[in-house]
Amino acid sequence: MVFLNTVGASIAQEFFDDAAADHKESADAIEYWSFPSLYDRYQSVFESFFAERWNRLREAHSDIRSLLDIGCGYGFFLRHVKSVVPTVSGVEIDLEAAQYARRRFDLPVSHMPIERYDSKAPLDCMVMCDVLEHLHKPDYALRRCRDMLAPGGIVFLQVPNHVGFRLPRGHSWGLPHHIWQFNPKSLRRLVESCGLIPEDHYTGVLGVIGAYERGGPTMRERVEWLLARKLGLGNRLMMIARKPMNGV
Repeated sequence: MVFLNTVGASIAQEFFDDAAADHKESADAIEYWSFPSLYDRYQSVFESFFAERWNRLREAHSDIRSLLDIGCGYGFFLRHVKSVVPTVSGVEIDLEAAQYARRRFDLPVSHMPIERYDSKAPLDCMVMCDVLEHLHKPDYALRRCRDMLAPGGIVFLQVPNHVGFRLPRGHSWGLPHHIWQFNPKSLRRLVESCGLIPEDHYTGVLGVIGAYERGGPTMRERVEWLLARKLGLGNRLMMIARKPMNGV
């Protein structure tokens, strides 16, 4: 586990500002590919990732009646599951993204950090993708999640995968915006310390819209992505954790 202790308080806003800026001449450009224009252009690619995530969630919990997406961005995943989950909601700290999700997809998205959010009823499922690595106190956020879950409820976590080398090639550690880095062992220990039971974990290759923007993906890139997934070397680590049935 890696932690940066010199990050300023406005790091989240700096991330969005940097990602939205034109960094074509910068070697430190943030490739944040979940903007609406790119979603509209490559919707089938996004939806394939969402379908895989949803299938994992259904395997872990066969009757998801309520789902909260923490750090839901512009609401693309919530839109994907809206028709199959009776109650969906989101939490997002970027005001523009939260407003977009409410306006375009008619989603109930709250503009606030997860540390201040409180659900009105226990939740079956919570999704937290690319959020923990940005938080000063990820353990506090996970305990908040645990408190809001129904007994037997699940939380789906997605974080950068801290491995010896990264695939796709060229993807950085996201520093300084990512103040934590995890591997399966450290994420499991964090989850356990917060009163949750870690279950399945796997890696995936995300953030690949850039390859499509550059005219790809090439055959070499496709082979690398496949190998990364099979060998657990993908740039994203995913884990499902469960609240104990006894609530303890």
